[in-house]
Amino acid sequence: MQRPLPMQPTVVLLKEGTDSSQGKGQLLSNISACLAISETLSSTLGPRGMDKLIVSDRGEAQITNDGATILKLLDIVHPAARTLVDIARAQDAEVGDGTTSVVLLAAQMLKEIRGYIEDDVSPHIIMKGFRQAAQLAIDRIKEIQVTVDKSDPEKLRSLLMKCASTSMSSKLIHSEKPFFSKMVVDAVESLDQEDLDESLIGVKKIPGGGMQDSLLVQGVAFKKTFTYAGAEQQPKSFKNPLILSLNVELELKAEKDNAEVRVDAVSDYQAIVDAEWEIIFRKLQEIEKTGAKVVLSKLPIGDLATQWFADRDIFCAGRVPAGDLRRVVQAVGGSIQSTTADISREHLGTCGSFNERQIGGERYNIFQECPKAKTCTLLLRGGAEQFIEEVERSLHDAIMVVRRAVKNGEVVAGGGAIEMDLSAYIRKHALSIPGKLQLVQIAFAKALEIIPRQICDNAGLDSTDILNKLRMRHANGEKWIGVDVDGPDGVRDNLEAFVWEPSLIKVNAISSAVEAACLIISVDETVRNPQSEQANPGPKAPPGAAQRALRGRGQQASLEKTASSDGHLSLDEKRGGADIASVKGAPVPLGAPEEPRSLASFWRRRKSQSIDLDAIATQPSVFDDPVTLELNRPPSKYENAHRFDPDARWTWREEKRVVRKIDTRIMIWAFVMFFALDLDRSNISQANTDNFLQDLKITTDDFNLGNTLFRLAFLIAELPSQLVSKRLGPDIWIPSQMVLWSVVSWSQYWLSGRASFLATRFFLGFLQGGFIPDIVLYLSYFYTKTELPIRLAWFWVSNYLTDIVAAFLATGILKLRGHNGQSGWRYLFLIEGVFTCLTGVISYFMMPAGPTQTKAWFRPKGWFTDRDEVIMVNRVLRDDPSKSDMHNRQGLNVKMIWQALCDWHMWPLYILGLTHMIPTGAPQVYLTLSLRNLGFSTTTSNLLSIPAYVIGTIGLLITAYLSEVINSRVLSTVILQIWSLPLLVALYTFNAHTSQWVYYAVITLVVGFPYVHPIQVAWASRNSHSVRTRTISASVYNMFVQAGAIIYANIYQAKDKPLYKAGNRALIGINCMNLVLYAFTYFFYRTLNKRREKKWNVMTEKEQTEYLETTKDVGNQRLNFRFAY
Repeated sequence: MQRPLPMQPTVVLLKEGTDSSQGKGQLLSNISACLAISETLSSTLGPRGMDKLIVSDRGEAQITNDGATILKLLDIVHPAARTLVDIARAQDAEVGDGTTSVVLLAAQMLKEIRGYIEDDVSPHIIMKGFRQAAQLAIDRIKEIQVTVDKSDPEKLRSLLMKCASTSMSSKLIHSEKPFFSKMVVDAVESLDQEDLDESLIGVKKIPGGGMQDSLLVQGVAFKKTFTYAGAEQQPKSFKNPLILSLNVELELKAEKDNAEVRVDAVSDYQAIVDAEWEIIFRKLQEIEKTGAKVVLSKLPIGDLATQWFADRDIFCAGRVPAGDLRRVVQAVGGSIQSTTADISREHLGTCGSFNERQIGGERYNIFQECPKAKTCTLLLRGGAEQFIEEVERSLHDAIMVVRRAVKNGEVVAGGGAIEMDLSAYIRKHALSIPGKLQLVQIAFAKALEIIPRQICDNAGLDSTDILNKLRMRHANGEKWIGVDVDGPDGVRDNLEAFVWEPSLIKVNAISSAVEAACLIISVDETVRNPQSEQANPGPKAPPGAAQRALRGRGQQASLEKTASSDGHLSLDEKRGGADIASVKGAPVPLGAPEEPRSLASFWRRRKSQSIDLDAIATQPSVFDDPVTLELNRPPSKYENAHRFDPDARWTWREEKRVVRKIDTRIMIWAFVMFFALDLDRSNISQANTDNFLQDLKITTDDFNLGNTLFRLAFLIAELPSQLVSKRLGPDIWIPSQMVLWSVVSWSQYWLSGRASFLATRFFLGFLQGGFIPDIVLYLSYFYTKTELPIRLAWFWVSNYLTDIVAAFLATGILKLRGHNGQSGWRYLFLIEGVFTCLTGVISYFMMPAGPTQTKAWFRPKGWFTDRDEVIMVNRVLRDDPSKSDMHNRQGLNVKMIWQALCDWHMWPLYILGLTHMIPTGAPQVYLTLSLRNLGFSTTTSNLLSIPAYVIGTIGLLITAYLSEVINSRVLSTVILQIWSLPLLVALYTFNAHTSQWVYYAVITLVVGFPYVHPIQVAWASRNSHSVRTRTISASVYNMFVQAGAIIYANIYQAKDKPLYKAGNRALIGINCMNLVLYAFTYFFYRTLNKRREKKWNVMTEKEQTEYLETTKDVGNQRLNFRFAY
């Protein structure tokens, strides 16, 4: 009898009612949905494009031909088609134009390869072909783009006018292109040319009149706000008035609505009312004392205050929109005040003229001839409201295009010319490659022709005939031939016809279209949860979800999230990791904030060591609040902006792995480079033990002069070196510095006397200047402010390690004395200089420009994965959002430098930098020379210097970790002064009869001082706060340190040797002064923090938010910043 088959259990994976579509049919369905979207938009393309009338479910009608607006208004439900909505939004946000082109290109690419999908060609081959073709197209654009000379204002303005005109060709306002093009260019040129913030261009829509009645106000204009009767008695026009901007309410509140008062007598109640009146009158009197003639406030100004101002010929306006008030401050100067107390002249703005004018049916307050005009206002007129809104959208696109043209200055011909050239170029390249990729790239080339074809169709031209003409002309090398919708031939040279577009628009459009097409064909299954079919499907995906999906395409990763019995999240990482975003739709919580550092918490952490490596490590920051997120969001120019994600989460295990990678790849090589620097700086000390002075016939005073020149040149070069590094990038400048100074270093082999010695000392100092702050700034790109001091401590360990290694090297190399008739110190300079040169050359390959820029031709895969880069960027920005203020290749202008130098908050640290090393510096410089004067031999002197450096290394690490434990910079750095004072006193008491070994023991302890310089460097970096200030302050601090080195290099004089009594007496006095300076610095920063804390706590939460939104304070000047001390 045949045995029956065993019963197979039914496996249920998805909830009943779940719709699952997969395979080839799903792919083709997604492609069809995208084609349907493109058909809707296709008729809007080009100068003869049609408009769409879209009526919402509330009956509101909008007329537009802007692709991004149409897609936003359409209620698209197909998930794949919704991707194109996000693509259009991304293109609009990035460059402001080309949204319709992106959708048409993406849809046409899908249409061209639909047949290959039906023939079972793998989507991965198609994606590979598309990406290769896109890269070819982008490279071709960059090859043929035309660069306009920005140094010629006339040519640049002509370029901008043509770009604006081209952008308006397909808009509703195309008939008035010359008028609006001039208006747009004037508006962009009125902005600050450094950042070109388009939000500072105000747009006001006034129904009535014609388009030609629109005007540009070089300043600020806003609609008259609600006022009380007394406002009509106020003056409506001023010349050169003082303007006060407030965030203060000047209105009496109705007691019945805002207070409950319990009193025993009527007189008590009257006293309360009188007090309220006294408060508001005091505010009004303080405002009058400022001399302001125009008073603006974001909060209400009541009838009492309005009449009070009218009696004194002062104009006032309350409830001014926040954006308008911000632009007023940008134009007239001054700042928004949250109180009426202590208002000085610098808080007030001014303008050439202020008047209230009737425009159409509305009255407008207009500020003109503003001295600091970095803003402007467009007053748009027109018949219908829908028409004016379309004009606004058209001008927004034109403004974005002109803004991009100002920043880049590269253009290509529009009207389908660039697309036809790219099509011909890619088609030709495709014929040179075998296999299926050839077919895919030809399909890509054919898809590019959709732009000129659609322009022809929309203009009523014969697209087949026009495209044949274009193909023929482009085959003959006429790369700028495009569609001419007006001419008899239908084609023309669009570059000569001034149909210009910024090349960035085309690059961005092609990249976005390819990524959208690849995203859609990579989806082979769609699962619809039955909840989504119910009446209340729950929250929609946030805007831009598909856009973020595009950015994360390369990660191919996910995290499985489950809840354990105690409620904690356990994370199972698969295929490389991805951002921990949500669990069943709920936001994943942040990691527990790190415990505030103290001695007790330090030992608790060391004792327990119970950290859960799989717990979330992401620390709370300003990016977790929607308001402060937008205030601190990294700008697009920041080189790591593409990796910033406020929703990113990672575990401690991941963070520790990334930090280990940074330590291995970045920190160790920084250690090696500093080792090379110190080798070339300290070898002069070893040369002293080999009759260096006698061979060159120079004296101790000449030697002092050489060291002074070295320090002086080092000091002079600090700031210029930082400026060059900020412009070129530290990855280029630091290796270049090393190669340059190594040439001078090994050339010391040929020293011949006093003149050559002094010259080489000067050039060595000048070429080495700025190296250390450059390295510190470079390391701050990778480490948080709590990690940096410890790393810098280990970084400066190389200083001591160099001294130890140099002593051993000198012991061997100096024995070459007499070889080929040369002194041993000559070989010392030659060998160590060649080593530095090799280190510098290797550094070109070992220093990436930044955390997300490690990929190069010699390192194609880079050092970090995409996931690593997300963790690196977000953990550093969460620790210090100001690190995104500047691009790592963004130079500093004179104004930025002056502002940083005027930052008086940093001067106590600069003074400490000048004096803190003097007590121990002089004995350190003369260590080997002092040992020789005591009668020790050359070899013995070099070897006896080693214990001092070993003790110094131990002291350096102990003080660095102590700084981490007690979280006090002053207490951990003043240790140096406490250490050196008794030793210097002992040194001062020695005489000629003192044992040389006793003298050696004391001088060894003096030179082996706890080196606190790394802590003070990190301290200065922390208190600088912004990248701009940090760049300058690092240089200025190091300049003061070098100035101190110049001082201590000249304290010991030849006439005072060998015991240097006078020098040691001076060192004792400076040591005592330093103790007072550290105490002053402690109370200085403590007092500043207390004052700021008091001001900040007095403000309400709303006032704090307003302050953060409107303040002009930057860096460490902001009220919410606290100094470390």
